[in-house]
Amino acid sequence: MEAKDRQARSPRLKGVFTFSGATYELPLTDGQYEAKLPMDRTTKGMTNDGTDVLLTISLSDLDDDWGRYYKLIAGVIEIPKSTI
Repeated sequence: MEAKDRQARSPRLKGVFTFSGATYELPLTDGQYEAKLPMDRTTKGMTNDGTDVLLTISLSDLDDDWGRYYKLIAGVIEIPKSTI
């Protein structure tokens, strides 16, 4: 596969999060979440202290060039924290 083809299908945004003390930076492939982000792409996300976030982490298809699978963020769900 040519580099141009790979670049055309690769996600433009990455999500950065910490889990169990490790920081991850994974490609974001949730088109609905991405559509809600500002066009200038300078935001670190749309969440704030009043929102919990659930991420669906998935594996990519096998990359034939590299012989590897890659982790990615396939879905983002924002849940408002309870006010109780």
